[in-house]
Amino acid sequence: MPQYLPFKVSSIRFKRGFGLIEAVFATGILAMIAAGAVVLNTQALRHTAVLADRLTAFEWAQEGVEVVRQIRDTNLIDGRPETDWKCFDPDAGPSSTNQYDCGFTTVVPSNIYRLDTTADGRWKLTLTPAGDPALNSKFTPANYPADGYFTREIRILDTTPADPEKRLVQVTVSFKVGVRPERVKLSTILTNWRRET
Repeated sequence: MPQYLPFKVSSIRFKRGFGLIEAVFATGILAMIAAGAVVLNTQALRHTAVLADRLTAFEWAQEGVEVVRQIRDTNLIDGRPETDWKCFDPDAGPSSTNQYDCGFTTVVPSNIYRLDTTADGRWKLTLTPAGDPALNSKFTPANYPADGYFTREIRILDTTPADPEKRLVQVTVSFKVGVRPERVKLSTILTNWRRET
């Protein structure tokens, strides 16, 4: 019975360029891994920056709510019976009804207010002029680009259902991420907790 020799192909011929192909292939894989890591890192940094801006916007919105609440509380505990709890501008002075009618007895939903201070350093709300490009409500915290990175709008609205002893306060802080507008909005209901029953 004839014996057949096992078929052998000379492997030397096929090994000649194999080291070069392995090197190119390995380099390509390493380059893809490195590029993926760079893209992942860039995206993580971008999202971290956006989250930092949102957190800052939330803090500024919370400050707006707290300042409005502080003004209301000061009006309720100042010991002056003529001070209306809805008076958010202590410089307004008494109106004809001997109440400090500072524009909040009658709610105008389209009115936007900003935070200002009185001559003696107390907080007050000021009606923002319509179309004013240099609003005081535009502000820039430290470590941010100049020229009004954030914009804060404060609205005082009636509650639903309407109750003369309650006001809805909405504070919206807007900013941009690239060209995409972002905003943080907080709401709270203020009440006249000093009212007599």
